[in-house]
Amino acid sequence: MEDALLREALRAYGLKLRRWTRFRRTVRVETDGGLFALTAVPDAGRFERAMERLLGYALRQPFVLLPVPTPSGRPVTVVGDRAYALFPWVAADTARHALRAGEWRWLPAFLEALAAFHAAYRRPAPAAPVRAAADDLIARWTAERSALEAWAADAAGRAYPSPVDVLFVHAREALTLALDAAIEAARRFRAALEGETTDVVLLHTRPAPERIALTPRGIVLLDWTGAEDGPAVRDLAVFFQSLAPELAARSEAAERLRAGLSAYRRRRLWQPEEAALLRAALFYPGTVLAFFRRHFSGEARDHLLDRTEAAQAALRAFYARSALAEALSVPLEERPDVDQK
Repeated sequence: MEDALLREALRAYGLKLRRWTRFRRTVRVETDGGLFALTAVPDAGRFERAMERLLGYALRQPFVLLPVPTPSGRPVTVVGDRAYALFPWVAADTARHALRAGEWRWLPAFLEALAAFHAAYRRPAPAAPVRAAADDLIARWTAERSALEAWAADAAGRAYPSPVDVLFVHAREALTLALDAAIEAARRFRAALEGETTDVVLLHTRPAPERIALTPRGIVLLDWTGAEDGPAVRDLAVFFQSLAPELAARSEAAERLRAGLSAYRRRRLWQPEEAALLRAALFYPGTVLAFFRRHFSGEARDHLLDRTEAAQAALRAFYARSALAEALSVPLEERPDVDQK
């Protein structure tokens, strides 16, 4: 069925399938017309609107990789009830390959290019929905703060605590501090939303190192199928969080991260509310809280040994993200440079 679906999708482009290899949502397809990446599109209408806006930018520089249009000019093809986009296959190492080799020099250049892109697509949007979303976020995180206390009491009251309980007890203080920092930053973000409008940009939404191609022509950001409007910090938070494992393995990378954020801010004016929102996103320990919520609610059904290993992995990722948040805390609080003013 997979093979038949791919052949039908490629038929819309006049291509015949020879071989294919799956990479999550993307399939590398070798055809009679060359190599391509066929990617599932979650929202065809939104994707088409974003591609119309991206066309002029992509023609000026290689940062945006546009899809191959069908003969009718559409950037997507629909097979059954699913939409797909066909992109040229970029034969280049990604930033993930560079990180595995301990190479970080690409990072400031990427963030400067991302800042230029965000600046080009910056526009005002009504602030009221953002304020409402911020209020909901603060309320949800405050409830999680109370849940942390309840879990602590639960673990302390058990005559025979499990290894997962013990891991939680040891991590509780660090989790509380991280959640408190996230709540305080979210409140600062909410307080800064005083006007009628707030800035939004066109986002990539998934700018992780495996989607950053380092080509001879420059940095290319792959897979724009999730592009949509939103706060620029959303792209930055996703990107920095994706670097947490490398930061944990190479502590000297913190300076590169700070240099990268400074490069972003030199290219695009940094708003006070954006600093607060990025700080909140980096400190919030959402993944590990979700894990312990399942554990203490009794929803987890996996073997205790497997759950213990999963708890250790979740906590390692949490500590790496905490280190990342601390590493970036200084440039987040700095004032804009004089030349920006």
